[in-house]
Amino acid sequence: MIEAIYRFGKFVAGDKKTEDFMTDKVEADRLIILEFDSDGHFIGIADTRNISDIESKLLYKKTRASRRCNSNTPTFFLNIKHPEKSIRCLESIFNWLKKYSENIVDIKNYKKLKKELLNNYLSNFPPERNEKILLTVTFNGKFPGEIESIVKAFKTGYMEEFEPVEGVCSLCGRKTKVSGKKSPYAFYTLDKIGYISGFSEKNHERGFPVCIDCFLLLDFAKKVISSHKFSLTKYAPSYWLIPDLVLTEAVDENTQELFRNIFDLEFLKRKLNLTNKEKLKLSDTDEDILDILKELKDTVSFHFIFVKINNSQEQIRLYIQDVYPSRIKKLFEVKSAIESIFKPEKEFTFSTIGQFFWKWDRNSRSRDLEEFFLELIDSIFRKVPYSENLLIKILLNGIRQTLLSELSGEKLRTANKAFDALLSYLFVKATTEETMINGQLDSLDKLLEELPLLKTEESKGIFLLGVLTQRLIDKQAASRDGSKPFLKKLSGLKMNERGFKKLMTELREKMEAYEIFKGFQRELFDMASECFAKAPSPWKLNVDEMNFIFAVGMGMKNRIYKTIFEKEEEND
Repeated sequence: MIEAIYRFGKFVAGDKKTEDFMTDKVEADRLIILEFDSDGHFIGIADTRNISDIESKLLYKKTRASRRCNSNTPTFFLNIKHPEKSIRCLESIFNWLKKYSENIVDIKNYKKLKKELLNNYLSNFPPERNEKILLTVTFNGKFPGEIESIVKAFKTGYMEEFEPVEGVCSLCGRKTKVSGKKSPYAFYTLDKIGYISGFSEKNHERGFPVCIDCFLLLDFAKKVISSHKFSLTKYAPSYWLIPDLVLTEAVDENTQELFRNIFDLEFLKRKLNLTNKEKLKLSDTDEDILDILKELKDTVSFHFIFVKINNSQEQIRLYIQDVYPSRIKKLFEVKSAIESIFKPEKEFTFSTIGQFFWKWDRNSRSRDLEEFFLELIDSIFRKVPYSENLLIKILLNGIRQTLLSELSGEKLRTANKAFDALLSYLFVKATTEETMINGQLDSLDKLLEELPLLKTEESKGIFLLGVLTQRLIDKQAASRDGSKPFLKKLSGLKMNERGFKKLMTELREKMEAYEIFKGFQRELFDMASECFAKAPSPWKLNVDEMNFIFAVGMGMKNRIYKTIFEKEEEND
């Protein structure tokens, strides 16, 4: 991962010198300028909102070191609640700079400066709500970035904090001064097991030895990558996308240009001559970057880093490496095939699957299924089989939660949820095991043979029973102003073999009572009875498998009636 980020940084940086990456971009609403003469005597206070015009002169460098406020240089953000602390910050920064240069100007009177800032300027021009205010200094009209002594002292001090020692850089391979003391990533640590290093402070260079130039390039690349955060679905953390060249030795100019502009979607569309075809999506976003990346050649691969960021903490939740465009294209092909066969009303995306991997208990505060979802995403992108029992258990749990809601009178429909579960199941099976339905399901016999779930006679009978159950429930709802009392007969979708056989008898009685046990319904019922008669006893399926297949039958009822058989429901 680190090597891929480094290589990406080298391509994007081009001819820039690594020293150009030492400062950070500034985003602020107002800049307060504390003006001094060349000897450090306070002159006055000015301000401006045209920060972009002088940004290159400010020498801003964000730091996590709280002892020097929020910057390594005399340009930092004002502490709005306690502005007096910003003056102490300024004094601390200058004391630090003086350690590395004798030519740093000595500010003469910090007490006077604090009084002028608080009592005069901020009293007359108080901060507006949510305003971000940057504070800097000038000496004889020059900003920190224009003063050679400050620039040199900052660079020296910044590099000294790495505590460099002689060694070999793990990135460029040069024998030079290296350090393992710092990393651009907040998840890097020297004293916690299971993180990037795990080595001691004393032997920091052993874990992640990099020279200063490579560190700055890595830091630059990290900023470019992390400024483009993507979302697969709201049910998973957002991710960073790290592009990587498969063969870095022989890369033509077109590939290099494409690589440098990999996050510019409009550029990619023009470069790849993509037409304004109907947009395909596998993610929550309006425009899915994956839909464009799938059109690239396999000279490029991608690393996906799913990260949770809490304040300054970065926690890697999932890292998937070396995903090729051809693999992404395969995911879209499976998605298109499923949509072509089953014609869902909503587009199939990762959110279709993710809705089942949110919470095990809908009333829980904890998103306790996220870890399982990330494991599933990993399996899908890497084509690694996923536990079928676990997948069915989680999908069925989501269907059961919806059944509870429908029983309590909510408008959610168990059949719709079960249909989404079926599509999710088929997508996972096709992308992790290449088990895909062949062709259109234009007959019931073909459907019973092609659905991967229906491997046994009892599974086919249970499926047909689910179809008929949903037919009765829809008839009840139409006849009783939305009431669906037969839902209570489903025992929360926790039925065993005995429960399904009992349900079959009750279903027939109710269908006869509603005068719908005839025609196509009678045909399906007889088929289910025949399947059960052929099935061995006891059934080989476990309870979760039985109830999942039954629920899938409920979800497929409309497709079987209107799509496969082109039969409209009776209105009687």
